[in-house]
Amino acid sequence: MKTALILALASAVTGGVVFVAYTGDEAKGADPDRQFVEQTLVHHRRAITLAQDEQVKGKDPRAKALAGEVLEVQTKQAKQLETWLARRASQLR
Repeated sequence: MKTALILALASAVTGGVVFVAYTGDEAKGADPDRQFVEQTLVHHRRAITLAQDEQVKGKDPRAKALAGEVLEVQTKQAKQLETWLARRASQLR
């Protein structure tokens, strides 16, 4: 969860420009499945926000169409990731 929070804060501070180098150390002593889902969810949420902005502010019809596809696919996947996290949390109680 710390990684997700750090990425979200870095994204907010930099206007969404975040470069992350994964060294493999993130998974040491932690649940790699949970880390994958959390980090992927951060990515998807940012992509959804960018796609929403493109839909409202964009001028190029092709970019707007691509943004619509991103919204559809990544919103569905974000819900799947959130469901996975909720199930994992309930298993640990």
